[in-house]
Amino acid sequence: GRRGIAGTILVQKIAGSAAEMGLPLAKVYKETLDASKNVGTAGIALSTCSKPGQQVNARLDANDIEVGLGIHGEPGVYKQRIECADKL
Repeated sequence: GRRGIAGTILVQKIAGSAAEMGLPLAKVYKETLDASKNVGTAGIALSTCSKPGQQVNARLDANDIEVGLGIHGEPGVYKQRIECADKL
């Protein structure tokens, strides 16, 4: 499915606002689902991340980027050579 890095915080804020307004849970869910369908973000990484104490996963070469990575460090949708931002 779709993943987003920064978009998740917007969806969470919408859910929190709907709940704070006292909307029923079903309506909070609907508002959150609608928001998630209309948010799109792209994560691009120059290196991988790892949790402290865990082995570093070096799946990227020095001249590569990873596009579409997950919020928890999941691999991206694809890797490619580094380009200027305008080309991405």
